Amino acid sequence: MKTNGSWSTASLRIYSKSMSIAELNSALATVPTGSREKGTPVNPRNPNSPIRQESLWILDSGLDNSQPIEQHIIKLVWYIESKSSVLQTLLSSCEIDLFCGYSSGSSQGGFTLEADIISRLSIIPIPIILRVPSCPLAGQS
Repeated sequence: MKTNGSWSTASLRIYSKSMSIAELNSALATVPTGSREKGTPVNPRNPNSPIRQESLWILDSGLDNSQPIEQHIIKLVWYIESKSSVLQTLLSSCEIDLFCGYSSGSSQGGFTLEADIISRLSIIPIPIILRVPSCPLAGQS
């Protein structure tokens, strides 16, 4: 377990203006770890909340956030490879991305994705989004 405040996570996200979550579940034969349905309030507790304009289907890596980012990505690569033909078809009506979050727990850090993982990710043309929260430099508040 990491103790220096570092963490990582990754999710496959599918956005659709035309397909419901049930339709995405059926097409992928997978129940997502998270979802948001088109036509529902962004904030169900706020009666004045805007309405979602698209469905969002999310599959998390399922790994603990103490695991290296590379492991999260590899786990999702296995899923992407197993569903590549379905995902390729969904690209005509959906937006798909691989969303990753990473923090080294300090003002410096990084990770390496091996060439074979990058090559395997290219099986379908989706962007990889990396969110890296800023950390204050030592001595700054």
